Amino acid sequence: MLLALGAIRASIVFVRVLAGVTAVGYIGLLVLWAFDGPIGVAPHGDVWPLSLTAIPAVAAVVAYPRPPVWGYLAITTAFTFVIAERSSSSPDATVEALEIALYSAVFCSIFVGCSVAAIANARRLDASIVASAAKAREHAAAAARERERARFEALIHDGVISTLLMAGRGTLDSVAGAAQAQRTLAELADVREPGGAAISTDELDERLRSLLATYTVWVDFLRGPLSELALPADVAEALESATAEAVRNSVVHAGPRVRRAVLFSVTDDAVEIVVRDDGRGFDRLSLPPGRLGLTRSIEARMRAIPGGSASVVSAPGEGTRVSLVWEAR
Repeated sequence: MLLALGAIRASIVFVRVLAGVTAVGYIGLLVLWAFDGPIGVAPHGDVWPLSLTAIPAVAAVVAYPRPPVWGYLAITTAFTFVIAERSSSSPDATVEALEIALYSAVFCSIFVGCSVAAIANARRLDASIVASAAKAREHAAAAARERERARFEALIHDGVISTLLMAGRGTLDSVAGAAQAQRTLAELADVREPGGAAISTDELDERLRSLLATYTVWVDFLRGPLSELALPADVAEALESATAEAVRNSVVHAGPRVRRAVLFSVTDDAVEIVVRDDGRGFDRLSLPPGRLGLTRSIEARMRAIPGGSASVVSAPGEGTRVSLVWEAR
């Protein structure tokens, strides 16, 4: 009864100690009973305490490792034979005692085996939970490293390499170059001191307009429905930087006499920025796998923020459509 109550209320240490006392106490009872002189109280050796052997046997499973448990069952079986034989007044006391001992051993082994299996399965489950938690931590750490790698690769590609490359080719005027350099410095400062206050949709709207004003080509800015939604600073930075990269790709690769537009819309729980043009387009499968502009600066950058996603749809001769979405969680 104490074991049953203890399993619900008490700590596992108390339960194991009580289980050990129960198992050892039953062995002590059998020893005292077996060597206390002739008993002879039962016609066929049916001494009622022997029918309780399964309870201390299961208690031994809780208290001790597996090998001693089967030894414990062997000891109780031997004492069961001795007590049953000495307690019987039948002429066939030895045979009847052997039957009782074997029946007790088989009966108790069922409960002992089930208990051993239950505890072994529980240990395997605990081990799998620990292993799963460790694997989840490793996966989270790897994902965090990948996000940081994508962030830095995008920063280097957008802010440093692209500016130097366009400046070297003479395709970037001083105003646009200065603006892009300032954005790069701001992103580097954010790397040193991440975080920042939340950004409103109106502020993001102004930042996008200022961004498009730095380009020497005209880009239509279409403002869709704008709900009041506060964006984390890193989300706003990712949206702005991915938009800048999408527009820059269009300027560099879409060809001359191309119409470009940026559609900015906000719902109660999501932000979407669509950058589209009617230029020459491209075949995504024909791009080299190392092209950082799409994979790192746009897609990976948006995936790096919780709730962020990006899609790039294009085909030769059909223009390009880049969709940047962030959903609040």
